[in-house]
Amino acid sequence: MSETLLQVRDLRLRYGQSEILSGVSFDLKRGEALGLVGESGSGKTSTALAVIQLLGPQARLSGSICYLAGERPVELIDRSERELRALRGREIGMVFQDALAALNPVRSIASQLHEALRVHQKLSGSNLRAAALSALQDVGIEAPEQIALRYPHELSGGQRQRILIAIALACEPKLLICDEPTSALDVTVQKQVIALLHSLRVKRQLSLLFISHDLALTAEFCDRIAVMRTGKIVEIDRSEAIWHRPQTPYTKGLLACRPNLQTLPQRLLTVQDFEVDPNAAEANSAQQDLAARRAALSHKADFLCVQQLCASYPARGIAALWSAPKLALEATNFTLKRGECLGVVGESGSGKTTLARCLIRLHASATGRVLLGEAGDPANAADQALDLMSLAGKPLRLARKRFQMVFQDPYSSLNPARTIAATLLEPLAIHGLHGDRREARVHELLDAVSLPISALDRYPAEFSGGQRQRIAIARALAVEPELLICDESVSALDVSVQAQILNLLKNLQARFGLTLIFISHDLSVIRFLADQVLVMANGRVVEQGPADQVLAPGVHHHAVTQALLDAVPRGL
Repeated sequence: MSETLLQVRDLRLRYGQSEILSGVSFDLKRGEALGLVGESGSGKTSTALAVIQLLGPQARLSGSICYLAGERPVELIDRSERELRALRGREIGMVFQDALAALNPVRSIASQLHEALRVHQKLSGSNLRAAALSALQDVGIEAPEQIALRYPHELSGGQRQRILIAIALACEPKLLICDEPTSALDVTVQKQVIALLHSLRVKRQLSLLFISHDLALTAEFCDRIAVMRTGKIVEIDRSEAIWHRPQTPYTKGLLACRPNLQTLPQRLLTVQDFEVDPNAAEANSAQQDLAARRAALSHKADFLCVQQLCASYPARGIAALWSAPKLALEATNFTLKRGECLGVVGESGSGKTTLARCLIRLHASATGRVLLGEAGDPANAADQALDLMSLAGKPLRLARKRFQMVFQDPYSSLNPARTIAATLLEPLAIHGLHGDRREARVHELLDAVSLPISALDRYPAEFSGGQRQRIAIARALAVEPELLICDESVSALDVSVQAQILNLLKNLQARFGLTLIFISHDLSVIRFLADQVLVMANGRVVEQGPADQVLAPGVHHHAVTQALLDAVPRGL
């Protein structure tokens, strides 16, 4: 029996005149984990979909994809759909990136597991039910009997990802393809999912094709790494060699652009920096001067003062008659100076987004005080400040111009039917700003976020994720806010694009004197941006203070902070 399980040779993929894959070749051994890394559009997912033959009818595929599990090699290209259905699930499983989209929203978890087991394992009755519960137990689902009866929207992101893995592994495939299975998860949940995949790989002697844009995570998990760019593999080697001795400027850029907890550079390097100068890492040695930063902030006035801020969610339906409201935010207090950055960290459900929604008055049941310093007054006191919680109607609408929010998913927060010009002109018109200079102001906004004027006549769907986030930032800056709140605004982006957006935010903060609240579950991102940190869990602030102290290694932390620190991928 061959040691190689999957052999890909000169794989080429075209859609019309566009070439998506250009001569991709690699081998995957039995029991091996091979990582495919690269930016969005590099061809990672297309390679995975080609292996499992889930490309659309317009796809034109050539080359060889040879599956070597049985006595005879099986060439997957040009196989009939009937033959491929027999291989999918039983021989080759796949875990997709978006678990909520991959699961059927109108079918219970048990129903979806039963379908896979019935089709591929020919099980029925009590054997079918027992196998489904066993599959859930294998992926660490607690109370599997209860979870099996639920629907996808009733589960957390980590639970849904485990369900996808359970369905993919239920028929005991020999090859598992994981397409960005942790990109939208908290770092702690990500660590759990990676540990689960590793244990299942060892237990079942699985071969894994693991797709990610995070080189640190991939290096920790995979035996070998293939780096992809524009449809080609530009470098492939053992994980240790890729991590310590990268050969191409592109790989060096991917390694350098992710912030870390050990160093604090003035700006993050990008892939483009290494294309211009292969020795960009040595040229970019300047570090942030924390002492100078603290001295500058000490002379600034307090701008935002939050006192005893609480929020709750009422029970829904008939349960509201006897159930007390669920407390989502408990007695939160903090103060921010003008131009300061506050990082808010915690797992999903910790209360981070609820805090942001309370600050901008998008949460109806919030109580407490949110005091905003007087506009343009550098010497205000708390008793002279504007209490946002006491405002309603026109005074609240006028105050909203002073604070803006950048949401997590720019595609959802931008109107898909409106051009970028209309999107940027709208807040100017609503607040009656700039009069006959509005077009000039829109040009200034695009320049501030480094986008060309040609973007104005295009629609959100015509841009990449990073470009859409730049547009969302430009829209937030249109009304010249004093406070900018960013809610997980880089969590779904490639690490290279993430570095560009983080550099942009730092530059905009310095240029416009913005006070910034940055929400994230990634402590390395918070370390790069933030002056102060709030660590949240279950609606409470469990730890707060200067970023360099709260996130310092080797210091006694709250258990939640320590868990977040331990979960950050550090590579090899």
